[in-house]
Amino acid sequence: MNLNDQVTKSIEHILEQFHQSLLTTEEDQLNTIPFENSWTIGQTADHIIICSSGIPDEHTQASERPFDQYISVLKEMFLNMELKFKADPSLLPRKNSYTKDELLQQMEINKSNLLKNIESKDLTLICTDMAFPQMDYLTRYEWLSFIGFHTQRHLTQIENIKGKLNS
Repeated sequence: MNLNDQVTKSIEHILEQFHQSLLTTEEDQLNTIPFENSWTIGQTADHIIICSSGIPDEHTQASERPFDQYISVLKEMFLNMELKFKADPSLLPRKNSYTKDELLQQMEINKSNLLKNIESKDLTLICTDMAFPQMDYLTRYEWLSFIGFHTQRHLTQIENIKGKLNS
């Protein structure tokens, strides 16, 4: 299986988990604050949608380093639930109230766009439009992997919020 096929399979899998998680969320739970200083499930889903809306790859260049050099660092950062991060203001949820349909529809658009890009682009090129905070410029492969790890992190949070609301 080539790199693009592997990434396609990975993105499809994590976004299907996102889809299923939202489908099994009660509509009245979507906008309920589970505890102080927490986002709602809807806000967390919106944050995932914002962060998976694409990658900064208008300008790229060939890499002089391994195309997957930062994968282990990204994985450790985003799948370690002990680490806490403050979202950049541009990535904060855009409103306080959401519906499942609007969130699912927007994620389907994101998924379609990501899969088209994976199919048609060289994933080993470095994206020079934006460096990843406190790291470096990432390849398309690394950005797409970040989307997967980041989505997984927040899916864990969504499931934890559901557990809190159901108890």
